[in-house]
Amino acid sequence: MTRTLFAFALTVGLAQPLAGQSLADAARKAEQERTAKKADGAATTKVYTNKDLQNAPMSLTVAASPAPPVDRAAAVKAELDEETRAAQYREAAKKDEAYWKARMRDLQSALDTDHIRLIAMEARVASLTADFSRTDSVSERVALRREREGAVTEIARLKAAVLADMKAIDTAVEEARRANVPPGWLRP
Repeated sequence: MTRTLFAFALTVGLAQPLAGQSLADAARKAEQERTAKKADGAATTKVYTNKDLQNAPMSLTVAASPAPPVDRAAAVKAELDEETRAAQYREAAKKDEAYWKARMRDLQSALDTDHIRLIAMEARVASLTADFSRTDSVSERVALRREREGAVTEIARLKAAVLADMKAIDTAVEEARRANVPPGWLRP
């Protein structure tokens, strides 16, 4: 009986502090602690700029090791990299709304054209297959079979072209996303 009473008292004693604090009370307490830290100035952060470093005494600057020798090839490469970045920036600046609309229009036009040709070629294969089954002449069958095989090869090429067109569109959309282009610019 004593053990049961002790276990009950222990359970009630532990549960009471947990139930005593609501979520709102915890939020208020955290806000009070934050404002107290701001008032004490403990949360302030110093941001150092180049101006601060120029005014710093020499004992604080890092000048213990001598400057490494200048690598002429690395300097030339750095200049070329800088020129390349500048050229890329100029090229990116040219890519305005008209550029993106024209690019997407051209890509979509190529996809539509290849898709229409694919559908027409599939219809041609179906027609050649029907003609082949209707004719009894051996010479006509040989000619129809050759023409049908050429059309099947063309279908394979057009399917690859359609897939390449869709991939080009996806690539352009991804490039536009990386360049933070508004989605409206991608509608032809």
